[in-house]
Amino acid sequence: MKYYYLHFKDDNGCVAKASFDYNYPTKKEIKNDFFFKVDKVPQDYLANDLGWPLMSELMMSHINELLKKINVNWKKINVQYKLKSLNYFVPVFNEKIDILNIEKSIFSKANFVVKCHLSLEKVLGYDFFQVPNSDLRLIVSLPVKLRLEKNRISGLDFSLCPAS
Repeated sequence: MKYYYLHFKDDNGCVAKASFDYNYPTKKEIKNDFFFKVDKVPQDYLANDLGWPLMSELMMSHINELLKKINVNWKKINVQYKLKSLNYFVPVFNEKIDILNIEKSIFSKANFVVKCHLSLEKVLGYDFFQVPNSDLRLIVSLPVKLRLEKNRISGLDFSLCPAS
């Protein structure tokens, strides 16, 4: 099985701006009055000034339909575009899963994963997960990648994540 990093693709320059200028909430503490604003038509995978993986309802539903192991909850976030309020979602992972091939991954002195190398044995059955200690570095399986591409989900790009 192949796995891919999920990246923002900057093909329309749309970046969502958070509604608060102070004390940004963590993803787990999002309140109902929190929202993002955009000036351009928002993409399905929306870059934003908090660096959160912000996904349209369509993108989230395609990922959810392919999950064999449910390891994620979705926090709903409103994105305001002109006079519309659009539903977007941020993944919040329920558990930290051990996914790394320790011998082939590279770590910083502070134990940050510099280069991720997946252990195929450890990721078996997972289709969507994050690199340990990184909210934005998300990985999807080949079936998820193909589904997102087939359905022309906008704003994202992929690069192969090493795995053995």
